[in-house]
Order: sequence, then structure tokens, then C-alpha cells
Amino acid sequence: MKLTLISMAFFGVALMDAAAANAFVVGVEEIDYYPLHSCTNGKFFGYGRDLLDAFAKQSGHSFTYT
Repeated sequence: MKLTLISMAFFGVALMDAAAANAFVVGVEEIDYYPLHSCTNGKFFGYGRDLLDAFAKQSGHSFTYT
């Protein structure tokens, strides 16, 4: 019984943290695979970024590209 309660509490806290996340860090590589993605002078662009930025704008999330 105790183990069940502890497990439920652990998973409840884990789910609350995951649901509250709204800022994400996206690791990108300096590989030119345009139009899907490209990285020039440390700036990430292409379809991949456009897609993530559109999702972020619609859902209220934010992405930082590193």
C-alpha cells in the first residue's frame, strides 16, 4: 500500500513538471541541409525552425536554438 502511494505521488509530481514546461532548448548542428535546416554564422534557419517557431507562437511555448 505504501509503495503504491509513493509511486502515485512520484508520477504525479513528474507529470506536473512536464505539463508546466513552456521554454525549450533545441540543439542544432552546423549542417547545411537546406531547405530543411541550415546553420550559417551561428544562426539556425530553414523549414525546421519555421515549423518550431509556428508551433511556439500557436501554443505559447518558446524555443532557444543552441
